Amino acid sequence: MHPVAARQAASMAAVPHHFTAISLAAAGACLVFALMQNWKPIGKIEFLKPWLYLIAGIGIAAAFFTAWAHTIMRWVVATVPVVGSAIPFVIAFVLAYIVIYDLWPKHPTNRTTEYSALLLPAFGPEIGGVVGTWLTTFLSWVAVAGATILGKLFGV
Repeated sequence: MHPVAARQAASMAAVPHHFTAISLAAAGACLVFALMQNWKPIGKIEFLKPWLYLIAGIGIAAAFFTAWAHTIMRWVVATVPVVGSAIPFVIAFVLAYIVIYDLWPKHPTNRTTEYSALLLPAFGPEIGGVVGTWLTTFLSWVAVAGATILGKLFGV
């Protein structure tokens, strides 16, 4: 592989800034708390479910899922001849739309929201450009805020 191409591939697979603020343990705690909301919902904190899934997705993406998502997207681009390069953008855009729409207050969370919030941090940087930068900045802000809140809750 040419050194420039190797550098480009390595930069594409890099975890976005601040995603490592959420450890895999913190992601697991958020995921368990969100799943407990499915089992025994508490009406007053129901609005936290998509945020908990988003924070869990950031931790999972930072640990290993971003590399998997980039590998899958590179394979799709190479396999599908004409429209392959648009598929990663479409997937990331649809996931972002679902999550942003469902974060709106008093909107019920469903399974689609849960899966989208878990997958968005891994596939979101695939958008690229200004919109991708805004999305990655938003997710970085969520990661830092989530890490700060979890740190205060657990006394770290």
